[in-house]
Amino acid sequence: MLAKPNSAEIQGARSFLRVLGADYNNRYMIKAVIAWFRQESGGISKVLYNNPFNIRPGVASKYSYGTWQGRVGLFLKFSTLGKGFIAAAVVLRAIAPAYGYGTVITAAKSGNATRFLAALALSGWDGTHYGVDMNHREEAFTIKNHLRDVYNQIPLPVL
Repeated sequence: MLAKPNSAEIQGARSFLRVLGADYNNRYMIKAVIAWFRQESGGISKVLYNNPFNIRPGVASKYSYGTWQGRVGLFLKFSTLGKGFIAAAVVLRAIAPAYGYGTVITAAKSGNATRFLAALALSGWDGTHYGVDMNHREEAFTIKNHLRDVYNQIPLPVL
């Protein structure tokens, strides 16, 4: 069992969902966003410059206060973790058609955490699709989807 969600993770997830127009009080969706965050970042202790999803300069730059040079390029700096979560939602909305993020947004709005995590795995966000074999897309709904595995280990957040 992983650590229970802390207040910064919960507030970040709620901000993310609010920007997408999803129910930001849905505890299962908050948990799903936190699972995605933890899989992407390794957890709060490993987040650099409040950039939980390693957002690069572009459509979300207006939410940042600068950049930092990472091992594989430039990344944005955010004043709070919440702004980093907001930036991720802005990126999803801005480039939805190009990478399959429209399905991710629709799933978030549906309030179905399983659909949301599957949509992320099937999108272009992660090059390895979180362990899902794209020739067997149904795996996105199983624990072969690493996001589902993390989700199952996180206690439901208390709001």
